[in-house]
Amino acid sequence: FFDLLSRCPPSTACGGAHSPQPPGTASDTVCRPQGVSGWMPDEPAVCAGEEAQEGECKACGGVINLRRKHIHDQFWCPSRSRDTDTVEEEDESKEDSGGASSAHIRAACMQPTFHNIITVNLGSMPLSFRLEQQDIFGPLSTGGALWAGELVLAEWLVLELEHLRGKRSQDWPLKVVELGCGSCPVAGMVAAALGCREVVLTDLREVLPAVRHNVGLNRSALVEAATQSFRTLGHMRVEELSWGAHACLGGGSDTDTPLDLVICSDCVFRKDLHPLLADTLLSLLLPGSAALLAYQQRDTEVEAAFFCELDQRALAYDRLDLNEVLEVIRGSWLQESADAASPPLEECYRLFCITAA
Repeated sequence: FFDLLSRCPPSTACGGAHSPQPPGTASDTVCRPQGVSGWMPDEPAVCAGEEAQEGECKACGGVINLRRKHIHDQFWCPSRSRDTDTVEEEDESKEDSGGASSAHIRAACMQPTFHNIITVNLGSMPLSFRLEQQDIFGPLSTGGALWAGELVLAEWLVLELEHLRGKRSQDWPLKVVELGCGSCPVAGMVAAALGCREVVLTDLREVLPAVRHNVGLNRSALVEAATQSFRTLGHMRVEELSWGAHACLGGGSDTDTPLDLVICSDCVFRKDLHPLLADTLLSLLLPGSAALLAYQQRDTEVEAAFFCELDQRALAYDRLDLNEVLEVIRGSWLQESADAASPPLEECYRLFCITAA
């Protein structure tokens, strides 16, 4: 699709064979222990945008909503997973009692941005985001949090969009849709700041209030960033979209605008959702349009299965080079949060371009 594809690593022609994935995506809804319902009954209801006192967690230093402090202390605080021996003992005792096992605690800690309120500074443009998250054991599950693949995708858009416009048109892409955007749609907001005329942020209905809240929190910063780039901030709208063969976007101010680009991050970790996501891409992609799929590698077999779904639908895909993006983020929170035993960044993240054949 893009001339950029000539810069892709030559060893990745097999596509899916090189791809694996993270434990979180906005469309995931099953982060609770199986067979256990209501296992966190004391969690207070906190609506996005609700005024609440903030405090600092003495264990991890994170800024937290004091109304949810006990949930943070019990499940969300990364200091919970420092002791390996304790973790192994917890696994057995928690599973026997039907409670939250330390495997679930470690799942939360796999995500570097574990605080309720976070600030994210892009490395490739002067843009800083303030974002409110909910822990992944809450009602929004993984859709309430920011995952690393979203930031990798955002940085890539900043670095490469102008290059692509030089090969197409300065107005390209006119319309962008983000699938499974989650409560922290950084890549979608970056697309709007880069001058994309219309950006549609989509997810399940229960996630949308949190999406709107974080977009509102960052609107002033987005306007300023767009102005500094001599662009006009694109129109952003938030919309429910369930994946499947009949997925379609609802009404809006620019519904007649052709869809140019679909973006999606950290959304292939659940094999049971692969057919629905592939059907959605098939439904949305038009000749000349493309999708960008970014993810953090977790399970190569699961991720390879997603590319088999694309093959069955005659959707083409090519891996894009992330070297420049990784240089930008090297030394940032993404690298600093990595465990000592974690593989190098080059082995952690993947970005693919998907097109209709």
